[in-house]
Amino acid sequence: MDYTVRATTEDDWAAYRATRLEMLADSPSAFGTTLDEALAQDEAFWRRRASGATSFTVVAIAEDGRWLGSMSGVVDLERATPVPLLMAVYVTPDVRGTGVADALLEAVEAWAAERGEALFLDVHDANARAMRFYARHGYERTGHAYPHPRDPGLEVEMRRMLV
Repeated sequence: MDYTVRATTEDDWAAYRATRLEMLADSPSAFGTTLDEALAQDEAFWRRRASGATSFTVVAIAEDGRWLGSMSGVVDLERATPVPLLMAVYVTPDVRGTGVADALLEAVEAWAAERGEALFLDVHDANARAMRFYARHGYERTGHAYPHPRDPGLEVEMRRMLV
């Protein structure tokens, strides 16, 4: 399968919105936003998100223009020392296991390496597939976890050193 990985731009807002709505419908417990909350947002919100003003987002786009998945990175400013954080990880179901997630993660890790020594992420403890994916890429549990805000279970923190 041929696809391109690139950062999103403001002009991508409609496709970014569609992908975000797809991910929230597919995996509601994996994200901090609900589908209803996302549906309530206006065009200005989606333009800002796609523009990179609030996060670094990469997308995999097939030759036919179909978005296959996306991942985002933000700098977590709530920590004593700000660190890059992986967020909003999604690959559309019919292309999971094809390498799309690997390519997206590589792009976010390159972005993160310019901003810190490690990339952190939170993953639901019931999402074994995601945990295996991250472990295969060198991510390890940090020992920190917290209750998921809307779902039984825990969000488990993982980290990969980048330097």
